[in-house]
Amino acid sequence: DYSFMGTPTYNLKHTWVLNDKLVFDTGFNHTAGGFLLDFPDPARQYDLQPFFNDVTDTWNRSFDRQIEGPRPTTEVKTDSSYFWSNLLGGDHQVKFGARYKMWKTGSGEHTGGNADAQYDDIDGESSTSCASLGRTTNCYGNSLSPELVRIFRDGNTLSQAWTYGAYIQDNYSRGRLRLNLGLRYDLQDGVTTGACVPASTFAPDVLPAFCWNGADATRPFRDWAPRLAATYDLFGTGRTVLKGSYALFFDQGELITNLGGNPANEIELRAPWNDANGDRFVQHEEVDFTRLTLQSGNFDLSTGQPRNVTSPNTVADNAWNGRTTEIIGTISHELFANFGVDLSYIYRKDDHDTMSHRIGETADMWVRREWVPTPAQVESLPQGVGATQFFYYEIAPGVVRPANVTHTERSDEYAVYRGWEISARKRMSNRWQMNAGFTWNDRRLYNITGSNIANNQPDFDLTNGDMV
Repeated sequence: DYSFMGTPTYNLKHTWVLNDKLVFDTGFNHTAGGFLLDFPDPARQYDLQPFFNDVTDTWNRSFDRQIEGPRPTTEVKTDSSYFWSNLLGGDHQVKFGARYKMWKTGSGEHTGGNADAQYDDIDGESSTSCASLGRTTNCYGNSLSPELVRIFRDGNTLSQAWTYGAYIQDNYSRGRLRLNLGLRYDLQDGVTTGACVPASTFAPDVLPAFCWNGADATRPFRDWAPRLAATYDLFGTGRTVLKGSYALFFDQGELITNLGGNPANEIELRAPWNDANGDRFVQHEEVDFTRLTLQSGNFDLSTGQPRNVTSPNTVADNAWNGRTTEIIGTISHELFANFGVDLSYIYRKDDHDTMSHRIGETADMWVRREWVPTPAQVESLPQGVGATQFFYYEIAPGVVRPANVTHTERSDEYAVYRGWEISARKRMSNRWQMNAGFTWNDRRLYNITGSNIANNQPDFDLTNGDMV
């Protein structure tokens, strides 16, 4: 029921003080969500066929409904602290906790009346009409009919993902030294859940009702992430402090839960239509159902069923989760009362990415071309940009690209960020304060071998005509 698409939020929190050293903070949160892009007059337009004039690019009567939902999120977590004194020569504050989070992502589409009556543009320029040519036939492209009908079946998709996580960290202090040691574990998984779609109200015999049970696209991600941080009071005065940290972070919620080709997506068929009575509404007897074509969606016209219930796209069993490694070193110094400066070096490496490529496609199917601009294009280039050394790739002559069936696997690409940061801050005193900073950084993308790890195919993902 999408009549109400608000975002009610429910929060519960409980704190349990077991004793003077152990405290538990537990919380529950549920947020609904989703939104609806609806007809201006849903009661009247839901079953009303839109009329689209492709010559004038105008819509009349009705349009469609876009549902972005449901999008609920539920989270339960607990955090605890325990204090130890005089252990290993210092004091400890141990923090630990666990959480569970689940979220769903749904969407749906409905075109008014499940059919769109369309007068098509015959020259692709929206400048020539049938009337201007004195023609009443052959106005829809290469068809033998002056009009086109677009026939739809609703779309209804839903995916669900969840994560379990736990962590423990110890804040240890002894003399001038402070240490923070931690370890985090996350398990993430998800599925494309089953859904049902009703039969097309315009052509239920062609697009019948359909249900499927969903699919589990990929294995779960299991990630261990250590953390380490230290501070040291260099001279024991509290004015000069050395800081360093090392941490691993993993992507959250980047699961591959939908490989494409969901059979519950919206289906669009097209057929020639002869508006015999001139009312601009499509009746069954005005449609040539013998010349149906599939425009979009997972559907087989010969069987009246999805081409496949599970996607032909595949994911390697060893596909990994995106990872960031971060190392930061800082020296902080108080120059004078209430005024301090920091100098930091920051290193980050982003790796463990994935890549997809068409199965059966190789680099020798592509050829490199140099772009030769026209004089007008040269004049439009920004000042200082030369008109040479622009290249693009296209499919080699005579080569037919394999079907768009993809395989997702590990990528050896990685990015490295290096930066220096200097900052100065003055606490509020004598009626003024200040925060200032300057950063110099450099980020570069690398590819170790220039090839996919899994099958040693050249590492590329190009669209015909891409500029590089």
